[in-house]
Amino acid sequence: MLDSTATVLGLFKDWSCEVRSIHLQPGDTLIMFSDGAVDAVSPTGTEFGEQRLMAVWQEHLHLDIERLVEALRTSCMSSAVQG
Repeated sequence: MLDSTATVLGLFKDWSCEVRSIHLQPGDTLIMFSDGAVDAVSPTGTEFGEQRLMAVWQEHLHLDIERLVEALRTSCMSSAVQG
């Protein structure tokens, strides 16, 4: 997991960030998500959360990228609907 280098993007008039770089290797996966994904809340008030996002990613790591994204999206959406 990468550490944040700035605050919320677009919320403040004066904004700055620290620039960092990493080297990805063949086979590495970089998952970027908005707070809308992890803040999705079920009707019972359960938040999807980063831990669940990581668990779904790990469970579906063997899939190609399109199917991995669909599994993450489906899990997040079903969490918001089912609880």
